[in-house]
Amino acid sequence: VCRLVPLVLSDLIDEDYVVNDRRVTMSSMYFGTHSLFTKPGQSLAPMFGWWVLQRCDPQKLVLGFGDATTDVHAPNLTAVAEVWKVLLQLIFLTPLVL
Repeated sequence: VCRLVPLVLSDLIDEDYVVNDRRVTMSSMYFGTHSLFTKPGQSLAPMFGWWVLQRCDPQKLVLGFGDATTDVHAPNLTAVAEVWKVLLQLIFLTPLVL
């Protein structure tokens, strides 16, 4: 999908040029606005994902490290479900927000 964005923007620029009968295209405005939103999103999304995973602490939750009442080799199933929930939220909700 990301590789097709320049094609969609080019079609939008051409349509704007024809529909509004412009003498000069506004391509720099379209591409500049696109970059204004996508470049920070590309930089912030990995940092946000790392922050959420660190707050979740999946190794401690899944393996039960630091908890003397659980067996180290037996994963905590509710914790595993919580980690999967967090990972799915990162995968699907982060692109929608950014």
